[in-house]
Amino acid sequence: MNKKDIPNDVIRFWESNRWLFNLGNGLFGILGLILFADYFEIQEIIGLIVYALVANILYSSGMLLEIVDFYYFKNKLGLNRFRYLFLISGLLFSYCVTFIGVIIHYIPNF
Repeated sequence: MNKKDIPNDVIRFWESNRWLFNLGNGLFGILGLILFADYFEIQEIIGLIVYALVANILYSSGMLLEIVDFYYFKNKLGLNRFRYLFLISGLLFSYCVTFIGVIIHYIPNF
């Protein structure tokens, strides 16, 4: 692969997997709401929108780390070798945070 193509490859990889991130977080959020929510008001809708925006910004940190490694460290860290590990562990972590966040929000004295 040409060195000029590496940043494009990084962006293509992370953006092509963003749907997994959003779908999984949405499903775990909906599951949590179905199981634990006894009310749903405008504050929750605003909270969900803010959570989704912040979560997607944090998802982009994987892409950002790889690009920083490429440009500033000349790929000495070799973060691209751990791309799938970062993706899978990040997805699982975000799914857990989403589900547990719903539980904490709706169960008093949790």
